Amino acid sequence: MRYLLAAATVLVVTPLAGAAGHRYVSDNVFRVPLPRGWFGSVGFGGGPPGPPPAWIDIGNFFFSSNYASTHEGAPSVPPRKILIGIGDFQAGAFSLHWRPVTRLRLPHQTSAKRHVSWHVRFHGRALRLSVQFGSVPNARMRALADEVLASVTPVTKPASA
Repeated sequence: MRYLLAAATVLVVTPLAGAAGHRYVSDNVFRVPLPRGWFGSVGFGGGPPGPPPAWIDIGNFFFSSNYASTHEGAPSVPPRKILIGIGDFQAGAFSLHWRPVTRLRLPHQTSAKRHVSWHVRFHGRALRLSVQFGSVPNARMRALADEVLASVTPVTKPASA
């Protein structure tokens, strides 16, 4: 069973080419396009029926595409690099007080912090977000993190024929 889960994870985690040749990482609920020089990984958890909880890691430095499924915690972030973590869970009573948003972005009050984490509800899901900067972030690094966060979209299911 463990090998099947690992194989399924690799199939989903491997950055795939989209219609326009863009690479992305997906947990089958959300899709994150990977800009040039960025890498992604997804790890799945267990839980109630429906989409399983997932941890998506996106960074502008190399780490393996199965990192999230084979390691606990995040990779070490090199200086001037960024790691974005998205914990994707089914919304429940625990997330009722989390702020609903229509677009993901860094909180405004965190401009000089090297590690920022927050919770939101996004497209009916509960997200635990984390951004780690390898150095004290400057405006360019924060803008880059916001650009990647804003690109997170729900996976659209094709209409049945």
